[in-house]
Amino acid sequence: MTAYSFSDIVLYFTIYSFVGWVCESVFCSINTRKWVNRGFLRGPQCPIYGFGALIILLLLEPLQDYPVAVFLCAFVSTTLLEYFASWLMEKLFGIRWWDYSHIRFNLNGRVCPPYSLCFGFMGLALVYLIHPPIARLVGLIPNQYERVVGSVLVGVFVLDLLSTLNTLVGLEEKLRKLQAFAAELAASNKEHAWFDSKDLAGSLERLIALRPELSAEEQQAADALLQRLESIGMLQHNLRRLLRSFPGMRHNRLSDTLESLKTALDKKRQEYKESGAQLQERIEETKQSWNRRLWQSTKRFGIRTGAAVKQQAVSFASGINFYKLCWIFAIASVIGYIVETLYCLVLNGFIESRQGMIYGPFNQVYGFGAVIMVVLLQRLAKYKDRWLFLGSALVGGAFEYLCSFLQEKMFGTASWEYSGHQFNIGGRTSLMYMFFWGILGSVLIRGIYPRLSRLIERIPNRQGVFFTWVLVIFLGADMLLSALAVDRWAERAAGDPPGNAVEVFLDENYPDDLLREIYPNMEIVAPDS
Repeated sequence: MTAYSFSDIVLYFTIYSFVGWVCESVFCSINTRKWVNRGFLRGPQCPIYGFGALIILLLLEPLQDYPVAVFLCAFVSTTLLEYFASWLMEKLFGIRWWDYSHIRFNLNGRVCPPYSLCFGFMGLALVYLIHPPIARLVGLIPNQYERVVGSVLVGVFVLDLLSTLNTLVGLEEKLRKLQAFAAELAASNKEHAWFDSKDLAGSLERLIALRPELSAEEQQAADALLQRLESIGMLQHNLRRLLRSFPGMRHNRLSDTLESLKTALDKKRQEYKESGAQLQERIEETKQSWNRRLWQSTKRFGIRTGAAVKQQAVSFASGINFYKLCWIFAIASVIGYIVETLYCLVLNGFIESRQGMIYGPFNQVYGFGAVIMVVLLQRLAKYKDRWLFLGSALVGGAFEYLCSFLQEKMFGTASWEYSGHQFNIGGRTSLMYMFFWGILGSVLIRGIYPRLSRLIERIPNRQGVFFTWVLVIFLGADMLLSALAVDRWAERAAGDPPGNAVEVFLDENYPDDLLREIYPNMEIVAPDS
């Protein structure tokens, strides 16, 4: 079986997500006779195709000599993936992205035979036609550059994903505000012919058309209504893109309001096409009127202008707790990896692996260091900078010493050795690196942590808990596998043969050459040292 590195997996995921985006967009554009961007993310990617391709490549390689088996396994695995993705997104965000209820023999509207068969044939094409040349192209990239490219792609994907998730998290809030707005209109304007609770967008358009005939007081109230709708933020670009990309999207609890939002956006888009310049002029005029008269908005209709529907904000990461520390660990591990890589490039003039784990751009030393500093030193933020710097230097130096000691005693290896530095302590840490820890700790506690803490606390409770446990499981498995592989590396250096199936697996998939490439500075330490 081919052993794929983490960088290989990232590149293949990106390539096949892009290929899936192209196929989806072209297929939907042909059906609708206009261009449709079917990307779930801002960038040209459909992640479900990337995950599907990886599942097929990782699971079906032993079956390559049996095309029928490849087809059947691709058919089953992609069907399960599509069903799970639909179920998970609905549970997390209350949104059904696609619905096959109109197709015969569908399963809960999430999967259906025609598309599953199509995915089965796509699996055949992937295994026998598409992947071999792509694998050869990826193989031409030098390992050190492939790792950098993979890290950049991971960073771009995570930022894009966070942006999209932020839009989805805010969608329900917008829908609730819009629903409350419509309810207030219905309660306050039953006697007005322009209002239709089933056509909010049309109601506001009719109100705009009637505005010149209204009294000054009525015009002020009309302007306030338009300002209220604009404040909901329903014209956000990323939201418009998602609604256009997935016209069949429906919300479990607020489906009627979502349909009203779609109708409003469709009307706005049509108006822009028909009279772009005039509409823009009218919008600017209305906005100016809003700014002048908003404070008088409640006189006529009695609507609480600007009142938001207050959701009870229960953060899953309030204060310093397990969830927040998990995210700080992950983010600091990535930042530490980037800093180490750039430091090596500047100091030595070449790119070298600074990974602490086998899979992913993570260096857990920085992750654990950041967690310890936040827990122990966060209270020092109210004191002068010199005390925070001194505390960070002492904590960082002690932590670095402890990491070196435990690594040597537990795995028989060492990743750094400072015996040649002045004022070193047992070769495990030194005054110079304690100085660096002091700087890093001061920047973390003073500048990074407060902003990062507020950002983490903005994640809604349900989604935050789910993604935190996904992160914990992935990083925990990655660290465990890395520790086992390094420990077995030391045993091979001592001449110990494999004693069980796990060690045989480690010898086959994580040989010395691969580990030397991932950990170029790690040395095997003699048992008596």
